[in-house]
Amino acid sequence: FMRLGSSTVSKEPKDILLSKTGTPMIPDIAYQEEEGPNSRGPRLLDIKTLGGGTKQYTSTKSGNLRKGAHVREEAVPKEYSARARRYDREGDPNLTENQKGPLEKTLDDHGGAIGLCFGFYAEASPKVHKLVGILADKWLEQESAGSFDFSGNQDQAKARMVRLIRKNLGLTCAFGWASHKIHALHKLNRRRRHQLRMAEEIDREQEIDENPAILYSLGQGGVGTE
Repeated sequence: FMRLGSSTVSKEPKDILLSKTGTPMIPDIAYQEEEGPNSRGPRLLDIKTLGGGTKQYTSTKSGNLRKGAHVREEAVPKEYSARARRYDREGDPNLTENQKGPLEKTLDDHGGAIGLCFGFYAEASPKVHKLVGILADKWLEQESAGSFDFSGNQDQAKARMVRLIRKNLGLTCAFGWASHKIHALHKLNRRRRHQLRMAEEIDREQEIDENPAILYSLGQGGVGTE
């Protein structure tokens, strides 16, 4: 949808955020908006999902409980800034606390990192919905958009495009998350089966140690059987 919206998109851009030591910070997507007098470098988007250890995003606290996807989204810019500061100081230990290194400056030039988060049930964080609205507007600016029957109603056209993009994003996220969970279950099952086999072998060896005659009863002794 970003490409359909006449925008340049790069997946996993590895050369935008590169520290002095050669360590990269790799966002999921670099999204170059249309050129203009106030345009800057591509916006850096990092996609997150709620999974594994998510207590810091979903635990109950005093007051209203914010949605986990929203909380996770807001953590992304701080995580990128903290990592950029750490990498800068690894490359130049003489940087003071108030100084910004080259990597942190580059990150600022791109407007920082933007978090896009999907929850356990494909629910999306606010910036995902904002991006969907922007993409819908850009898509409808194209001549090909006239091939859809929107009856000349621009609001209705945008609403339909927003629903279409949300549906595709949500399904992709839901199927991806389901696939990830299924893969994890298969991995756990394989590990469990291996552990059961090991336990059976240990029990068997202990049983033989206690009663070696078991080997002969199974024909494994090989002595005096001619």
